Amino acid sequence: MGCSGELFLVAATYIRISVEERLTTGLTKCIDRSVITLTKNADGTLGYNVRVADVAGSAALRKAAPTSSNVPIITNVTPVRPQARQNITIMGSGFGTQPAYNGDSPYLSIHNATRGWNAGWTIVGWTGDSPIDKVTLDIGSWTDSEITLRGLTGDYGKNGWFFNDGDIADILVWNPNTDAGSGACRVIVGNNPTKCRP
Repeated sequence: MGCSGELFLVAATYIRISVEERLTTGLTKCIDRSVITLTKNADGTLGYNVRVADVAGSAALRKAAPTSSNVPIITNVTPVRPQARQNITIMGSGFGTQPAYNGDSPYLSIHNATRGWNAGWTIVGWTGDSPIDKVTLDIGSWTDSEITLRGLTGDYGKNGWFFNDGDIADILVWNPNTDAGSGACRVIVGNNPTKCRP
């Protein structure tokens, strides 16, 4: 099968993918030697499977839950500033709930598209230290409609892993209770809040 070379979010040794419900059933997207296949579920919702080849030695990173009305939707993000300690609030719906934590999770990711680094994400089911994101997130609270971050931790500020004003950052949220997602919002680092497209 040939691949179109279409790029989603790719960084160093792993791939993170967001598929929108408006894509048609049966559509296949290729990333490097990795494939996303969309399927129609018995209940009529759209689902997808991800097969990742030759990425960090893993045959598969994630099988995403079917997309449906419980997919996280990010509506607003407070300003993301070029500093480690800061308060960032992600607002919307369908986020699910989980306890506060400081580290990585399979359910939240911040990708600095300008500088090519990522924060806060790990492989589903991984125990121990994250093999993925060395920049971690300090989550103060996580409710179905609001996630509050107290800052970026871990290796933030090292190896070029920092924000500057004007950097583009993609925020992705999966629901930890249903695995639905991801909801996504692109923000510009600086002093302005972001209203995300539905």
